[in-house]
Amino acid sequence: MANGARTTRKKTSSTTYKWLDELDRHLYYYDEKRANRIINFMERFCRNPKSGKLFKLLEWQKDPLREFYGVLKKGTPHRKAQTLYLEVPKKNGKTGLLQGLNLYHTGADGERAAECYCCGGSKTQARILHRGAKAMIEIEPWLNKRFSIYTDQINHPKSGSIFTVLPANAKLQHGYDVSAITVDELHVQPNSE
Repeated sequence: MANGARTTRKKTSSTTYKWLDELDRHLYYYDEKRANRIINFMERFCRNPKSGKLFKLLEWQKDPLREFYGVLKKGTPHRKAQTLYLEVPKKNGKTGLLQGLNLYHTGADGERAAECYCCGGSKTQARILHRGAKAMIEIEPWLNKRFSIYTDQINHPKSGSIFTVLPANAKLQHGYDVSAITVDELHVQPNSE
């Protein structure tokens, strides 16, 4: 589980899982609706830009998303975990997953004025991710109605949110109020900054 907590899983009749941390049950709860919202978004509106087919997430992709988005702090709408870390081998849909996550955080997560960024092993790698997200918007009518595409930025006008590529020298930049950031090829970054 994110944040290194020890958990047990109880399978529900709907084949989803509820993550129950024996130590933190009184602080957190599992919201199945919130957990499945990201999955529903990805499978209903995110298309592979090359084939045009809707994504069909596999269980190994769904489980960490359910856990990350569905375990909430009691009395708040806030997630328990703030960081989701996934290692995915080449050619297993990682870039498409990241593109869908970025679009979700930009226009479907419910945050106003969200600042969403992507970066990669190089700015070129990050632009590939960003360009694919633009292509997803262009081929899916529901997304196309809700997002505005510009050369270096995707906007969600209703919420005032943006999604753009983070500069290669981001550690030198100031003024970011990051809502979500995805990093492709994290292993080639020179350090943790």
